[in-house]
Amino acid sequence: MGAQVGRRLVLTAAVLGLAAQAPGAAAAPLLPDLDQLAPTQLSVTPVPGTPVRYFLAFDSRIANGPRGGAGVGPLIMRAHRPNTAAPMVADQVIRHTDGSETFRRGIGRLEFAISADHRHWHYRGFDRYELRRASDGKRIAPDNKTGFCMPDPLFTPDYCGVNQPGSLSLQEGLGPGYLDLYQANLEGQNIDVTGAPKGLYHLVHRVNADSSICESNLSNNAAATKLRMWPNGYGVAPYYSVLGDIEQYPSKKLQRAPKNCPLDRRAPRMRIRIPAGQHVKRARSVVAYVRCNERCSIRISGKVSGRGLRPAVKTAGARKRVAVRARLAGGSWKAAKKAARARRALRFRLTVRAADRVGNRSRAARRTVWLLP
Repeated sequence: MGAQVGRRLVLTAAVLGLAAQAPGAAAAPLLPDLDQLAPTQLSVTPVPGTPVRYFLAFDSRIANGPRGGAGVGPLIMRAHRPNTAAPMVADQVIRHTDGSETFRRGIGRLEFAISADHRHWHYRGFDRYELRRASDGKRIAPDNKTGFCMPDPLFTPDYCGVNQPGSLSLQEGLGPGYLDLYQANLEGQNIDVTGAPKGLYHLVHRVNADSSICESNLSNNAAATKLRMWPNGYGVAPYYSVLGDIEQYPSKKLQRAPKNCPLDRRAPRMRIRIPAGQHVKRARSVVAYVRCNERCSIRISGKVSGRGLRPAVKTAGARKRVAVRARLAGGSWKAAKKAARARRALRFRLTVRAADRVGNRSRAARRTVWLLP
């Protein structure tokens, strides 16, 4: 891609792994925290041809630990190959609090990108973007970008091997607090929206979508801009309006960390409060109040007279209680109405589970609840 602009947000000795270590303390890994920001600088650009095609352009912004502070580490990639005919393979370097380094081998490949505005090495698949329909999340248009250069001068001494297609090794990376910005309208920084039907869309960006990079936090890897498009509303070119940003774009399932990533493997701990007797006629649902010791995704399910509730999933911040409601529908709702007409209570079992931001899952907690007439 073209030229990037980066800026340092926060930088301390501790986050670079240079801080003094307490006597007898084990060396802890300092992992990066890649934070995908919502795309901005939107515009529609026509591409001459027969017929003319229209591309929605935008910028891309990725920060490493935007809040800074001790415990955030640099993202460092060291790439190598035995000869110029072989592929350039990347290893992730993880720094520790005692200054030592460990390696995760073969996390991806780099390719030498040539265009009008640059000649350097790109790490493939670092950031992906796509246009999705807001109503059901269906993908309407994919990206067309080949890769990214991570240009932090502290970790990228030769600007991703600029003008060096014959290199056998190179290093690139993003330090703590660095914001990597690719401006809109650079080559490949767009999506073809020719003929896209009018409606509401999410322009979604995802960093580290395939979990090839080991990082401390996977919950902030996707962001989106919500927009409305009328491809045939005002002349020939698509017209759009931005409706807002979604800084943490919700995913249907939690992103899983790679197996060789030195993360905390402990399951989240839950505190659950479920009213023993609930009048379901008011809300047609059963509620559970749950608090986790860390940010987690909470799922509740259950059965009434052999018929299942509609499962419910909700995300909770660390040590923040949330109400999760499982809706009665179909057979479970018929059973509840029948019990209510007979003026009798109905017993069922509720199951509560929690998963943290890197996929650790708690044991199922089961509770008995009475549905009151």
